[in-house]
Amino acid sequence: MPHPIHHVLVESADPTQLVRFWTALLGLPAGDDTSVSLGDGAALRFAATEEPKQVKNRMHLDLATTSAEHQADLVRIARELGARPVDVGQTDGRALGGAGGPRRQRVLRAGTA
Repeated sequence: MPHPIHHVLVESADPTQLVRFWTALLGLPAGDDTSVSLGDGAALRFAATEEPKQVKNRMHLDLATTSAEHQADLVRIARELGARPVDVGQTDGRALGGAGGPRRQRVLRAGTA
């Protein structure tokens, strides 16, 4: 049975920038200029908004890895794309955040997903 989540929608001042970030980080295709295809019809969708960010990001994506090397590679790629380390008080992953939009993710060690 397919999972029940069809889209995750994130508002952003620059949806195109976020699509470029997530397609490059995850190695997944863009569905269009406002979405990243996750397969089985699911997608990360980014909607443009002119409202200024008022509070910290409330959504965080945990990215599963298959090995310590895979985790290090994913962190390296994220940093090359503009993410930076952030302290979220967790010790089981490497937290990264990005300026300019909701790009907070935690890269989990293998076997923790």
